Amino acid sequence: MKQTRRQFLKVTGLAVAVTDTAHLPALASAAAPADTPAKETPNASGVTQGSSGAQGKGPLFSSAAKWIWDDSDRRAYYHYVQARCVFSVSPSELATLLHGGIATLRMTADANYQAWLNRGIVGAGPAKSAEGKRSVDTWPIKERLNPGENELLIVALSMGTGTETYCPDEAGLIFQLNLGGRVIASDRTTQVRPDPSRRKRTVRRWILPCIEDVDAAEEGTAWKNATEVSKTVALYPRRVPLPTRQVLSPQRLILADRVRMPNVSISLRLRPYLTDGEQKRRCNKFSTPAYLVSDVVSPTDQALIFTPTLGEVTWYFQGEELFAGRGWRCWQQTDPPVSIRLEKGANRLIGVHNRSNHFEDISLAGFAAQPVEFRNPFGPGGFQVVRMTRNEDLVTGPDMQHIDWGKLRPSMCEMDPADTMSFGNSYDLVYGAEPVEPITATIAALMGTDASEPFELPPALPGEAVRLIVDLGVLHNGWLSFEAEGREGSTLILAMFEGLEPGPPLRIQWLNACHNSIAYRLREGQQSFESFFPYGVRYIAVHHTGSHPVSVRNLRVLTANCGSRVRGSLLTDDELLNSIHRICAQSVISGVDDTFTDCPTYEQVNWNCDNSLAAQGDAVTCLNSAVAENTIELFAEDPRYPGLVRSQYPSSWEDQIPLWSFHWIMFCRDHYWRTGNLQFARRLLPRVQAGIEDALNRIGSRGLMEWPGVWHFIEWGKGRDDNHDIMSAEQAGLLGALTAAIELAESVDGSGSRLVRAWQNARRNLIQAVNAHLWDPMRGAYVDSLHPDGRPSPVSSQATNAAMVTYGVVPEGRVADLATRILEEPSRFLGYGSPYGLYYVLEMLDRVGDVESIFRIVRRRWGAMVLAGDTCTWETFPEFGYDDWPTRSRCHPFAAYVAKYFAKYLLGLRIVSPGYATFRVDPKPPAGLVRCHGSIPTPEGLIRIGWERKADRIDLRVEHPRALKRV
Repeated sequence: MKQTRRQFLKVTGLAVAVTDTAHLPALASAAAPADTPAKETPNASGVTQGSSGAQGKGPLFSSAAKWIWDDSDRRAYYHYVQARCVFSVSPSELATLLHGGIATLRMTADANYQAWLNRGIVGAGPAKSAEGKRSVDTWPIKERLNPGENELLIVALSMGTGTETYCPDEAGLIFQLNLGGRVIASDRTTQVRPDPSRRKRTVRRWILPCIEDVDAAEEGTAWKNATEVSKTVALYPRRVPLPTRQVLSPQRLILADRVRMPNVSISLRLRPYLTDGEQKRRCNKFSTPAYLVSDVVSPTDQALIFTPTLGEVTWYFQGEELFAGRGWRCWQQTDPPVSIRLEKGANRLIGVHNRSNHFEDISLAGFAAQPVEFRNPFGPGGFQVVRMTRNEDLVTGPDMQHIDWGKLRPSMCEMDPADTMSFGNSYDLVYGAEPVEPITATIAALMGTDASEPFELPPALPGEAVRLIVDLGVLHNGWLSFEAEGREGSTLILAMFEGLEPGPPLRIQWLNACHNSIAYRLREGQQSFESFFPYGVRYIAVHHTGSHPVSVRNLRVLTANCGSRVRGSLLTDDELLNSIHRICAQSVISGVDDTFTDCPTYEQVNWNCDNSLAAQGDAVTCLNSAVAENTIELFAEDPRYPGLVRSQYPSSWEDQIPLWSFHWIMFCRDHYWRTGNLQFARRLLPRVQAGIEDALNRIGSRGLMEWPGVWHFIEWGKGRDDNHDIMSAEQAGLLGALTAAIELAESVDGSGSRLVRAWQNARRNLIQAVNAHLWDPMRGAYVDSLHPDGRPSPVSSQATNAAMVTYGVVPEGRVADLATRILEEPSRFLGYGSPYGLYYVLEMLDRVGDVESIFRIVRRRWGAMVLAGDTCTWETFPEFGYDDWPTRSRCHPFAAYVAKYFAKYLLGLRIVSPGYATFRVDPKPPAGLVRCHGSIPTPEGLIRIGWERKADRIDLRVEHPRALKRV
C-alpha cells in the first residue's frame, strides 16, 4: 500500500483546522499498466508477430499455430465460421493447473471472434487494430477446464468490408491453448464449418452496432478440416484490460403490450453497385447517380402502406414521388401515411440515387393485407441497379413511366441475389410497429412481473407481437444475453434504445440513424444466447412472435468496458453538482471499450476530438491510462495518414476534420501531463511533428492555413458558415496544437531545441495573420471563415470567438471585453448547439477565471440532462434540434469534460508538473457552496481533498501519496 502524507494549510487570513477523515471514501488503486507493444518478428507461418507475449517473454504464438479459415472466399461479406477443437486434460494435469499452473487461450481473428469452452463463454475480441496489425487477447481458462474431454468452440466473422471501427483485410483465425507446458494450436486438424445459426444476410450500414439474425434451430453441416491460410500481419499483445463483463440486469419493467409489426420488409446492399475497386470495401461517400428498379408483385389488388426506413434514395410510383429516403434519419411519416395502390401482378417501383451517400444498404418496409414479393424485372434478386453517368441523365416525375429500359440495358449492374435481403433488417419491424388495443388479461398480468423474475411471454396473434420493455437503469455498452425456453417457430426480436417518455402514450426515442436489433429464432427446449456484438443500451424492447409461449430468464447486459471504473469522487452540499459529476463518470465508463468512443449506441467509434474531451473527464474520475494510450496510439499507427491524423480510426472512412486532428495533438500533450509518461511522449513526438509540419505546409499567401476538400467542422450549431478552405476555428486549433507540440518537444528535447524555436516562430506568425485577416473591427469579433473570393463570413459565432480566446489568438487587452460580449444575452454572436461548441466557451471562461459563469452554465446545461432522468451526458442541446427530442444521443462521453472544472475549482487541484509529481491545491468554488470533499486519481494513487467554510475560516485537508509533492 502506498504511504500517504497528510498536510495542513493556512488560507490567506483564515485559520485552517484538521477534521475527521472517515467520510472520505477509500477507492481502489490504479489498474495495472498495459503490455508494452512488442518488437515485430516473423514466425514460421509467415505471421508477423510481437517478440514478447502478454505474459513473459517469447513469441505470441508458437510455430505450430497457423492462421486458418474454411474454404470460402476470405473476402466474403459477413460470413460467420465456426471452429472446433476437442482436447483431453487428465485429472492429474488439471490438478497441477489448478494449483499454480498457467492455462490460457491466446487468440485473435480478422475481423472478430467469440469463444466458448465447454459451453461456457470465454470472451470476444479482438481489440480495435490499425491497418496491417491485429491485437492478440490472452484469456485465463483454468477454471473452465474439465477432467477428460474438453471442447473449444469459436465463431469468427469475415466482415468482407470496412466499417468505422475496422480496416478491411482477408479473414483468418489463429489461436493457441497453453496448458502448462503443453500447447494446442490452430492448424489444418482444427474442425470448421459455416455457422449454421447465422446463414442469413442482414443489414450492416457502415457503423456498428448492427443487426444480428440467429436461427438456433438451424441444422449445421458436417465439420471439415480447416484450411491453413497465409496472412501477413503484425501481431501485438492487447494493450488494454480484458472486458469487464459486469452483469447489468433490468431494474424495472416499463410496459407490456401488443403491437402489429410491418409484414413487408426488404433491403438491398447498394454500395458495391455504385462504387469501384477498393471503394467497394471502404466507407467513403459516393454519389453515383442511379436508378433502383423493382417490381412489387402482389397476389391481389391491395394497398401497401410504407413505414419510415433508412436509405439515401428517393422513391417513385407511377411517376409520383413517395418519399425522399435519408441515410442519417428515417424519413418522416405523413398523415395520411405514405401508401400505394397495388394491382394484382407486377407494380413498378423506382428509386433514384442522386445524393452523397455513406451507407451500405437501403431498406423498405410497410404493411400489406397479403404478402408481396420484390422482384428484379431484368435479372436475379429483388432490385436492378442502373448506373448513370450524370444526375442530369436521371428522369423524375411523370416522364418516369416512359423510360426506355431496353436502351439502359448496358448500364444495368450484374446483380447478386444475396444482396437482396428479405426481412434482413429486424429493426425496421420494431421501428414501424403500431400498438394494438385492447391489452389482453394475459399481457396485463405481465406488468405485475418483477423485473428480476422470468418473463412468461404468451403466444402472439397472427401478424402481431407481444412487446415487453425493460429498463437497465443505466446506459452501458455490452453484450446482450438471455436464457429462454420455448418451441421452434417462435421468434424474439430484441431492440435497444436510449430514451423514452412514459406518457401516456408511451413515446420511444428509437435510434432512427442506426440499427440495433437482434432477431433470435428459437429451437425446441431450453437455450441461451449472447450477442456477437456489444451494443449500447439502456432500454430493451423484447418482441415475441409465435403461437407458443416463451419463458425468458436472466435477461442482462454483460459490460464491454475495458478497465474503467470510478476512482475519483466528489461530494458537495449542492446535490445537482454531485449528480452532474456522477453522470460524467458514468458517461466515461459507458463509452469505453478498448478505446474511448463517441457513443456506445450509435457508433462506438474512436473519434479523436470526442475522445480527447472524454479523456478530460476520465482523468478526474477513472484515469484509465491504458485505454487513453490505446485511443491515441491507434491514430499514430495509421499507415494511410502519415501527417495530420484522420478524424476517426481504425476506419475505412478516409476523412479528415482539421480541428479534430489538432485535438489529437493536444490529447498527446494532455495525456503526458496527466501521467508523466515520458516514454510515451517520446514515442509520439515524431507523429506530432509530422502533423504540425503537414499543417504548416498548408499555410497560404495570407499566412493562414488553407485546406480544401475536408470536413470543416467545429460543432453542430445551426447557421454556421464553416465550409470554406479558410476556417477561423481551425486557425485557433492549429495554434492550440502548436502550443501542445512545443510543450511536448520541450519535455522530450529541451526548451532550446531548433524544433521548439521554429514552432514558436510559426505560432507568432499565425497569431499575427489571424488578427490581420479574420478580426472584424466593425463587429468587434472574429469572422467564422473567409469565402473563396476573400470576403469575410457574415457569421461570427460564440464557439469560434471563444476558441480564439482559448488558444491565445486574442491580444490581452481585448480578451475581457470579447469574453463579456460572447456571454451577453441576447448574444450578437451565433450561439452554440452542442457541448462541442460550449467547450470553447467554457475553456475561455476557465482562461479568464470566471468561475461563477462556468458553474452557472454547467448547472443549467448539464443539470437538464440530470433532470431528464439520464445517466449519461448528451451529444446536442435542444436548440440544435433532433425531431422533438432534446438530444440525438443520450450518451456522448465527450461531454463529460466538465468534470475537470469540478476538480480544478471545487477541489482546487492543479497539476504543476507532469504526472502530478508536484501539484497545488487552491479551491475557488462558486458562491454558495459550504463544503466539498473528494478525490482525484493519479498514477501514484488518490489525492484526497476536503474543505468546509466555518465562519471566519476554511478547514482544508489534503492527503496524497508520498511519491507526490504538494507545492
